[in-house]
Amino acid sequence: MIIVFDVDGRYLALADGIDPSEYADSIGGKAVTMVGEPPTEMHEPLIDGTWHIPEEVIYANAAAIETRWRLEQMPAALETLTAIQLGEIDILGTEQQWKDYWLSLRKWIASNPDFPDANKRPVQPS
Repeated sequence: MIIVFDVDGRYLALADGIDPSEYADSIGGKAVTMVGEPPTEMHEPLIDGTWHIPEEVIYANAAAIETRWRLEQMPAALETLTAIQLGEIDILGTEQQWKDYWLSLRKWIASNPDFPDANKRPVQPS
C-alpha cells in the first residue's frame, strides 16, 4: 500500500486510478510504501511507513468504555444503597460508602482530570 503525504506531512486520500508516485511528485510531496495494511480502522499512516492510533482516538475509545461502565454502575449502586436503607444486612460496605461511591460515579465524566483512566475509576465498597 502506498500513501501520499503532502509537503506538511499530512496524508492524502487519492481517488482510484491516480498514480501515487506521480501525484506526490506533482505536489512536492512524498509517496510512502506502508508496512502492511493498517492493523485496525483506528490506525493512521505515518510518513516513516508505520501505523499509529492518534491520541484523540485512544481517548475517545477509552471515554466511551468508561461512560458505558459508569452508566451500568450507577443504577446498581443506587439499588444497593436503597437495599441498605431498607434494612438489608448482607451487603458489603456501609450506607455512607455506597453514597460516596454513587456520588463518585456521578463525577466520573470528562471534566474529571482522571477520566477516562480505568485504573482511577471509583472503587465499589467491599
